[in-house]
Amino acid sequence: MYQHKPVDVALPWRKPDGPLVSARLLFTNSANWLVWRSNFNLQEWKPAIAAAGLIPVP
Repeated sequence: MYQHKPVDVALPWRKPDGPLVSARLLFTNSANWLVWRSNFNLQEWKPAIAAAGLIPVP
């Protein structure tokens, strides 16, 4: 298994122009493995934005 440390990021809270909140993030997939850039869009990002109602569900 891969060993990676979380990354510190500052993201807007609750809305796109909300106050920045710092968090330590480490993204993994449903199998608890690191997320490969080549698979992220199809397997994680698009289902998440479809679930949020921002794009049609494929």
